[in-house]
Amino acid sequence: MKHDVKEKKALIQAALEIFHQGFVRGTWGNISALLPKGRLLITPSGVDYTRLRPRDISLIQRKTGNLLSGLPPSSELPLHLKIYDESSLTSALVHIHSPALSAISVLGVSVPVLTEDQAMIIGGEIQTAPYASPGSVQLAEQAAGLFKNVSGCLLAHHGYIGGGRSLREALTNCFIAEKSAQIYLSLLPVQKEILPLPPDEVRSLRNAYFNYRPADRIGR
Repeated sequence: MKHDVKEKKALIQAALEIFHQGFVRGTWGNISALLPKGRLLITPSGVDYTRLRPRDISLIQRKTGNLLSGLPPSSELPLHLKIYDESSLTSALVHIHSPALSAISVLGVSVPVLTEDQAMIIGGEIQTAPYASPGSVQLAEQAAGLFKNVSGCLLAHHGYIGGGRSLREALTNCFIAEKSAQIYLSLLPVQKEILPLPPDEVRSLRNAYFNYRPADRIGR
């Protein structure tokens, strides 16, 4: 389908963005996006981002997880499927291993809501799901549970996965999350109390963002 080719090219462009930003190395990380008729696209397993072609992108039947076309999907397909099941706001997911977020994933702590853009696009603090083996059902379930109220989470000793109502929003989510992680790490040596935004303000900012940026106005 012509629509599928357009979406596949968008996935490849997103993959190149996170690669060139240093958010992934080698073939680590993965990206997915929902399609009509109960299908989704996801980057394939073990393919260099700079060599991806539209025909390589894995087309998946969402309900069964079966491969419809393309190369074998990322081993993190269960993670993506489970998050889509839990989060009605999520239509695209980007999983990265960026430096600051990965560092915090090793600490196993949460990144408090430090800035208004984190409140708007992520919706709350960035929590860390307990460690589980990559590609496992346990990892998928633990991460998806954190997506019920926010649009991103850390995976302990692993990285970050951010969601959005579009592929562009999911990418922006990851950029904001990495910025928040950098700010948080820079504040730790200061030895002063780190004051997050009040919960009521976080909710207000989140609602304002969703009203200002409805899904149908967000480019893919």
